Amino acid sequence: MAIGNLTFPSERALWQATDCYSTPGEWQRGSSKPPYPPNRSSLSMWEQTSTSMWVDWQWKSRDKKCAKLLRIVLETDICMAFETMRIKNVVIVGDSISHLMFRALQMMTSQGKMYPTDDHVYTHTNRVICGPHYPVALTYIRNDLLVEGNQEECHHGDGRTFCRHFWADVARADLAILNCGAHHCPRLDNEKEIFFKELEHNVPSTTLLVWRTTVPGHEDCEKHTTPSQRFPVKPWYNWGTIPASSRHFVKLLPSFVRILDASAISDQRFDRHISKADCLHYSLPGPPDDWVKWLAFLVKHTMRVGM
Repeated sequence: MAIGNLTFPSERALWQATDCYSTPGEWQRGSSKPPYPPNRSSLSMWEQTSTSMWVDWQWKSRDKKCAKLLRIVLETDICMAFETMRIKNVVIVGDSISHLMFRALQMMTSQGKMYPTDDHVYTHTNRVICGPHYPVALTYIRNDLLVEGNQEECHHGDGRTFCRHFWADVARADLAILNCGAHHCPRLDNEKEIFFKELEHNVPSTTLLVWRTTVPGHEDCEKHTTPSQRFPVKPWYNWGTIPASSRHFVKLLPSFVRILDASAISDQRFDRHISKADCLHYSLPGPPDDWVKWLAFLVKHTMRVGM
């Protein structure tokens, strides 16, 4: 397939284009403004604080093909991508970082319109007018383990459950984005046969199904105001095991599942975390906006069954 003057041998190769972030290059300050207003009181807790100011950081690859590709990604409009591919119902299922992506998508599709939300309510649906006239329904469902039911491990200490039902919503979606969460992917690996069976049974061929990889936290994030390459320190929590676990699980996914490699996009984004006490979640605007930009680019150039 050809995009501009770039050629990709397959659609799968296109979805692997996030590997450009591992080519030789450097982070540079761009001149763009934030994609939506930061620090508004009606936004969620994720948008209230940060370890650093927002900067339009852009990866400048010295690989000529990657440099051209990254420019195209930045220029892709999410609303135009949705309208081109006739996507009117988007469902995001996963952890609290999936909620960050939901919030970023919500703001970027509605040109910054405020949508008050409660970070402790685990199902949201908002209908936005994407661009000047295109209606899109955006839904977020909290489910860290990607299993349904009342399993004991799904319950938070205060009685809240992280195992909201989601397969019926995914089945009705034009685009569904799944992730199992930084703290729970190893458990899903133990139950992968059940998950894959549910996947095959519940997801119709007309749904564009995307798996978002898990982004590890960045230890000592408060010391960084710019993107940075990782240096050899002892990772906090289970963060050091996440990349290998994520790569392993991605290899097991059925071929009809597309991969949005948020880990590749944001692995060096030590900046814009919530605080020194929270080096896992990002502030918004921030790196999750880049995931939305890549989602727009990839969706726009992916064939959907039934179109």
